[in-house]
Amino acid sequence: MAKLVVSEEVSLDGVVQDPTGEEGFRHGGWFNQIGEETRRAWAEVKNSTVLEGDVVREVTRLKRELDGELVVFASRALAQTLLEHDLVDEVRLTVYPVVLGDGELLFGELSDQRPLRLLEARMLGEGLAQLYYERARD
Repeated sequence: MAKLVVSEEVSLDGVVQDPTGEEGFRHGGWFNQIGEETRRAWAEVKNSTVLEGDVVREVTRLKRELDGELVVFASRALAQTLLEHDLVDEVRLTVYPVVLGDGELLFGELSDQRPLRLLEARMLGEGLAQLYYERARD
């Protein structure tokens, strides 16, 4: 069975909206304001699959049929849907040292709490932090 990992880049206050400034958000481009050393920490997305139809059913099927990790990169809506349906096993956050004050948050409204347990924390570059959490299940 595959492990589902959500991997996101967020501001210190949890905003994921328009990190590269291409969407017109007034605080967009916060990702680009970080030094070159931290930008190199961003990994390219390879071996991607586009999900079609019922996302929850498709992800459930992929988790059951595959081994290893299924990683969701930079998709706020998908991450929120998968978390809501308790399909997320691990959350990996790359936290940028900037507070935006508004914008779309990675985890908006959920029907209930989703406890997580810190697995690892690393520092990268100019104050960039990588945080690894696993879903804390009873």
